[in-house]
Parts: sequence; structure tokens; C-alpha cells
Amino acid sequence: MISEMANRWAEAGYEVALLTLWGTDNDHYNLNPGVQRLVLDFWRRAGSPGCFVTDRIRLLLRIRKTVRAFNPDAVVSFIDLINIIMVIALAGTKIPLIISERIDPRHHAISRCRSLARRISYPYSSALVVQTNSVANWAKGILPVSKVEVIPNFVRPLPEPRDVPESADQTDRAGHGQPIILAMGRLVRQKGHDLLIRAFAMTGAAHAGWRLVILGEGPERQNLENLAISLGIGDAVIMPGVVDEPADWLHKAKLFVLPSRYEGFPNALLEAMACGLPVISANCPS
Repeated sequence: MISEMANRWAEAGYEVALLTLWGTDNDHYNLNPGVQRLVLDFWRRAGSPGCFVTDRIRLLLRIRKTVRAFNPDAVVSFIDLINIIMVIALAGTKIPLIISERIDPRHHAISRCRSLARRISYPYSSALVVQTNSVANWAKGILPVSKVEVIPNFVRPLPEPRDVPESADQTDRAGHGQPIILAMGRLVRQKGHDLLIRAFAMTGAAHAGWRLVILGEGPERQNLENLAISLGIGDAVIMPGVVDEPADWLHKAKLFVLPSRYEGFPNALLEAMACGLPVISANCPS
């Protein structure tokens, strides 16, 4: 969403910069040429408590210096830890800071220390953007009502269908007209892909020629692969990893499933609906 928003603002004639604490090695989303890329590449784990403190102080000072050099009319920050860092880094600068929660904080566990830091720091922002009214009720418990705004995600323009270049293995398993059930999201417990694999096995659809394709990458890959094998559907569950354009798979699929245990405001669900796919969704709390 950050990249999409930055691109839209650049297209509208605004001067836009995207600041990241990581380098460019793992960049995935395309940016409009008009978006300035500010890279600190500073995010690392300190070797000792002393280094941790000095590194974080140095990070805060570098952020402050970089933002003031760009001299923005406003700063938009995403995700709880970065929000906290930005509130501290910009303290006293009088630069408006709009922070944003991108997930349901009532269900997304963070440490007590970070939770306390969030509660203390968030009121010093200019505004907090959340994605749903139910999360707004949570936000109003730590910020004045006037500072809480609800802005749902928008759907980016999706490209027209095109042929998906596949490896020989994927072509054999999903490229000869078998009906595809599609899911998208990081391979983490929150996204509920284990629930989906179990449900897919229970239906017997794999033996009728259906294939389950899960786009995304994450630490649960091995567990999910082992689960599929243990259920006897290893050959029917395909996980291509991160792909350049998920819409290519959305156009191929017959059905989209969102099995998440909780969400913020899922872009994958919006894009599947925008492609006209039938959708089955978990009843996420938010």
C-alpha cells in the first residue's frame, strides 16, 4: 500500500519520497520514477545491550536528519514499531506525522514493552489511520477521537490476463487446465494456510483434479509442505513463492479463499473480488 500510495501521489504531481530502514536488495514493488528512494539500510540486531542502545539512538538521529533534509509537508508511517520510531525521531520538528495501523492490533500480539511504547507515543502523532470501524474503537482508547481516521484500502488497477510463465514442474501440476483454488499471503500462522490445506484435503477435490495454489513466502513454508504431504495431497498443493504479478494467477483461478485468522483490510481479498472471482473468506474479527 505504501508503494501504491506513493505512486498515486507522484502521478498527481506531489513531490514524494519513500524512506526505508532496509536496503534495496529485497525490493519487490515497482515505484513511479518520480518517487525519490531514501535508503538508510540501518536495520540490524545489535550484538550487545550497549550496542543496541547506541545503534537505536544513531538510527533515530539519522531518520530525523534525513526527513528534515527532505523537508516534507507531512510524513506517513506504517506499522506499529516504525510508527513508534517515527514519533520519537520527529519529536519537536513540528512536521505533521500520520501513523497507520495495518493489521488488527487487538489480535496481533506484540511485546509488553512495545505495547506500552505504542500507548505512550501514539498520542503525539497528528493522526492515526486505521482500516475498519472496529479497530477505530480500539484506537479511541489510546488517542483522542479527533485524531482517529478510518480509511479502507483501495484496489490498484489490475492488469489484463496474460500467459503465466511457469516452470516445468508447475506446468505439469497446474498448467494443463486443472481448476485452481487460489490463496495469497505471507506464509505465517496468521494467514491460516494450514486451515486451508486441511479443508482442501477434507473435500477430496485434489483427487478430482483440483489444485490449491498458495502465493507468498514465509517461515511456515516447510510446515505447510509437510502438512500437505502428511494429508496425501502434496502433489496438489503448489506454492510458487512471491510472484511478480499475482493478478496473473487471479485470472487463472476458479475460486479464491482467504483463510486468515485475523486481518487488517486484506488487499488480496479486494483484488480477487475485483477480478470477479468467487470468494470464500474466513470471518475475520475486524
